[in-house]
Amino acid sequence: MDYYNPPVVALIFRHTEFLKHYTDIGAGTPFRSALMSADWYADLSDADQAKVDEAVEQANVKNRAWTAKAAAGELAGLEKSGVTISTMSPEALADLKTRS
Repeated sequence: MDYYNPPVVALIFRHTEFLKHYTDIGAGTPFRSALMSADWYADLSDADQAKVDEAVEQANVKNRAWTAKAAAGELAGLEKSGVTISTMSPEALADLKTRS
């Protein structure tokens, strides 16, 4: 059986009741996003656009840090549930990405 989900899915939906092996392919935690109107942004002054750009950059950095921490916790949660975690070599992971 192939199982292509981020680790959190197995935890949320209790797939750990039947899932005993998991290969970490970096299928990360769902991202968080925010949308803004292009018209609204275009109407901002250059100074205000710069503030928005900086806020977006800071949010991206914090989101990526949160995502990495969450992913590590999710893998630990799988292990705690008795799931054996495997990792792929960089070459095998590249091959999987190419094939999919």
